[in-house]
Amino acid sequence: MQESTLYPVTNMSGIDGGFSINFIRGLKSYELTNHLGNVLATVSDRKTGISYNNSVFDHYEAILTSTQEYYPFGFMMPGRGSSSAYRYGFNGQKKSDELSGKGNHTTAEFWEYDSRLGRRWNIDPVVKHYESPFATFDNRPIWLGDPNGMDSTQRNKAIRRGREYIDKKPKKNTYEYGAKGAQPGEGTIDCSGLISQLIIYAGETDPNYGSTGHGVSNIEQNLPRVDPKDVVPGNLATFYFPADEDAPYHIGIISSVQRDEAGNIQSFTLIHSSGSIGLNEKTVPLDGKDYYAKHISGYLKFDMIPDPVKKVNASLY
Repeated sequence: MQESTLYPVTNMSGIDGGFSINFIRGLKSYELTNHLGNVLATVSDRKTGISYNNSVFDHYEAILTSTQEYYPFGFMMPGRGSSSAYRYGFNGQKKSDELSGKGNHTTAEFWEYDSRLGRRWNIDPVVKHYESPFATFDNRPIWLGDPNGMDSTQRNKAIRRGREYIDKKPKKNTYEYGAKGAQPGEGTIDCSGLISQLIIYAGETDPNYGSTGHGVSNIEQNLPRVDPKDVVPGNLATFYFPADEDAPYHIGIISSVQRDEAGNIQSFTLIHSSGSIGLNEKTVPLDGKDYYAKHISGYLKFDMIPDPVKKVNASLY
C-alpha cells in the first residue's frame, strides 16, 4: 500500500482477529400510536422495494403487520383491523385475551381493565370523592389516557422518580441544606431541591423561585393549595418545625394515602430528603402523636397539565 501524504496509514496495534454480526430482519415491530397512546398499527423493520421499471427501486414502502381501531373506551371495532394478534393495543397496554376474549381486557401496573364496560376491575388507587372508584379516564376517553392505571401521568412520574432517588441512594446521609441539583445516585440534596427535581422531571417548571429566603416557602407561594379531602398521591405535603431555627420548613411528595370510610386521611407515605438520613420514604400517621403529623402546614398541587395527557385539537380525523 502506498502511503498518501494527505491520509497517512496508521497501524493499529492490539487488535487481534474480528467478529461478524448477523442482523435478521422481520423480528421487530414498530408501533404507530395516536395522541392517547393507542396502538393503531404496527409495521415491520423490513421494507418493500417498489420499482416502476422493473430495475432500480424508486422508493420503499413499510410492511404493515397489524391494524386496529377502537370505540372510545377501547373495545376493538369488528372488521376494522387486519390482525388482533399483536399483544399491545388500547392505551398502549398489554392485552389479556385469556380473561375476556380477544381485545376485551388490558392489564397495567395499577388495574385490570374491561374495554367493553369502560371500567376497571379493581378500585382506583387514587381516591377521588367526585366519581366512582371504578371509573376510568375521568369519563373522557377521547381526550385522556391512563398508561399505568393510576390516573395522573405527571404525579405518577414524579413518584416513580422519587423512588428512583431512594433506590439509587449512596450509602451515606444524602441531605445537605442548600443542595439542589443532584440526580439519582449522585451527591446530596435537600428537601426542596428534591421536590424541584421531581417536578421538573414530571414536565413542569421549577416552582422554587421568589424572595422568601427559603426553598419550601417559595414553593408554597407558587403552587395552589389542596384541601385535605382532595389529597391524592403525587400532591406535596409541607411542614413547619418552629424549634428548628436553621431549617424550619420541610416538604415531601405523597406516594400513597390511606383514608377511613368517611374519607378522612388516616395516614400517608412521604418521599422526602430529611436532615438525619437524607432520601427516604416514611409513613406519617395522622394520630395526633406523630412528630411530622403535628407540624403539617398544608398540601400542594404541582401538576398543571390536564390529567393525564395534554389535549389535542378537536378535529382528530
